[in-house]
Amino acid sequence: MRFVLAILCASLPWMACAGSLYQEASFRALVSDHKATNVGDVVTVLIYESASATSRTDTTTNKDSSISLGAFDTINSVGAGVDAESQFNGGGVETRSGKVIARVTATVVRVIDSEEFQIEGRQRISLNNEIQLISVRGRARTRDISDDNTIISSRLADSEIEFLGEGLLSHREKPGVLTRLFGLLF
Repeated sequence: MRFVLAILCASLPWMACAGSLYQEASFRALVSDHKATNVGDVVTVLIYESASATSRTDTTTNKDSSISLGAFDTINSVGAGVDAESQFNGGGVETRSGKVIARVTATVVRVIDSEEFQIEGRQRISLNNEIQLISVRGRARTRDISDDNTIISSRLADSEIEFLGEGLLSHREKPGVLTRLFGLLF
């Protein structure tokens, strides 16, 4: 029995020589922030975008023309005159506004340096035969990411945010065939 115990104790050092569980490249401390920093990490982009534009034009033109003819001799005098006046006043105002509020989770696709990385994300929503596609792309800084791993869209550099819709409602917004035809003619 002692012999078996001695062999067992002699083999224990061999069993204890396992590889390390610590991997420096993928180590994250339990008490550190879990913010996106590496390729493949995710970050939630909070999209709060609003835009408005107003364009105004005013046009006024006036034109006065006058022609007078006259002929006379010692007995008779004949005269004719034509006056013409043209006036045009016109103007227009165009106002557009848009607002997008959404949350899209994006993936880190490229690390630029230790403080900046490229993110891309898409979200497709289908509801009542309407399809909405939201996509976001841009450069993010690690210091702009909050503790809950979110970033506001206004903090993205070179950002591209698209909000596209397809379906019955988006087709109803387009002008009809006759409206487009009259628009081309006039």
